[in-house]
Amino acid sequence: MESKKIDRIIKLLPGRNCGACGFGSCRGLARAVSDNPEAVYNCVTLGPEEKDSILNLK
Repeated sequence: MESKKIDRIIKLLPGRNCGACGFGSCRGLARAVSDNPEAVYNCVTLGPEEKDSILNLK
């Protein structure tokens, strides 16, 4: 179940794997977001609407 949530989060992330978030890659950020949704704010390339979409994932 957890990996499905991570996969859904990854699809909404930019996929640049720039590491600017501090998690090394979009997959790393997705793992962090699955544990702590507020971690999505670490992504510097997502806009507010995209961040809201991730925060509202069930």
